[in-house]
Amino acid sequence: MRLFVVSDTHCDFAILHKCMARHQADVTYWYHLGDSEVPPEFIQQDFVGVRGNCDHYEGLPYTRDIVFPFGTIHLEHGHMISGNIQAYIKATGCRIFLSGHTHVKLAKLYEDGIWQFNPGSLVRPRDGMYGSYLLIDVDRTTGKVYHYEFHLVDTLMGTEVEGGKAYTAS
Repeated sequence: MRLFVVSDTHCDFAILHKCMARHQADVTYWYHLGDSEVPPEFIQQDFVGVRGNCDHYEGLPYTRDIVFPFGTIHLEHGHMISGNIQAYIKATGCRIFLSGHTHVKLAKLYEDGIWQFNPGSLVRPRDGMYGSYLLIDVDRTTGKVYHYEFHLVDTLMGTEVEGGKAYTAS
């Protein structure tokens, strides 16, 4: 199954929809990790989403657990996390932990097999000049992440640019 993961779109639905259009045929689940800054009904049309610190509309939870046969994918914006992040992630009991908030891309595999991902920000990156979103390929039965790739986006035009990071498990 393929996950489309995005965060921190800050009202820019034009760029978001351009990115979504590229993957309509190959994405299984669409996740928005908060700071959309639009009413929840707009997010819920396409995404399973959570509320971020800039989302002033009620209607989305701050955290959400999506249960699959292999385990749980945990979603949250990330603005309420403090202290030891690895211990926090482990305490959620998830196999895959997705959060945004920092506007910085992250993919990390912990020793216990838990993945932590942050797609960065689609429109306001803090780790380079391009926005980003993330595609993650997960085995539906085992939960093994066998491929992920960060897609880089020109924040003015909404067009993809080369240079995103990809990982393929051996």
